Amino acid sequence: MANTNAPFGLRQLGLSGGAAAPTFAQIPCKIAYNLTQKIFQGDPVMMLSTGYIDQWDAGTAVSQMWGVFVGCQFMGSDGSFKRYNYWPGGGNQGTTDITAFVQPAILSPAPLYVIQTDSTGVVHADIGANFDFEVADGSTYTGLSAVVLNSSTSGATTATLPARLVGLWSNYNGSGGTNVGPGTEAGAYNWAVIALNSGAGTTGI
Repeated sequence: MANTNAPFGLRQLGLSGGAAAPTFAQIPCKIAYNLTQKIFQGDPVMMLSTGYIDQWDAGTAVSQMWGVFVGCQFMGSDGSFKRYNYWPGGGNQGTTDITAFVQPAILSPAPLYVIQTDSTGVVHADIGANFDFEVADGSTYTGLSAVVLNSSTSGATTATLPARLVGLWSNYNGSGGTNVGPGTEAGAYNWAVIALNSGAGTTGI
């Protein structure tokens, strides 16, 4: 059965290199209160030169990769406290900067993520190559991301791309490498295991 096109963004799997079990620790960041761009749970986010985060833009310098968005909290213009698993965009959210929660990609052990690929998919020979993301608006109903791994950007050793392919989901889901289970059929929309291609020592923003 072919894979279903049902993206979910980046879903944390664990830590690379056999590190201790992850605590899924998050760091607080700020979103500008008037940012109109929505940010969804599972979206990769970038740090701007203003000190605020935003949804990742394909082609952005890898040094701006900050982590993966989990949710946010803010005081609405009606005076009520709100907590969302996505940032709904500026409008009636008041005039106070938004507190966002991010799984960090910097200054921490490299987390591994599961992500769906695009309509081409990835194969075993792509392991070790770098990729960019294909970004689209997620669901305002579930708050989940629609970001997928853009297989057309495979650059092998291109250091400026933000994701490194670590393996295929079929190697991690207990199937022994066979194509069984969700997201493991070869070809379009299969699932990949990636690490974010950033960390200590990258150029500052």
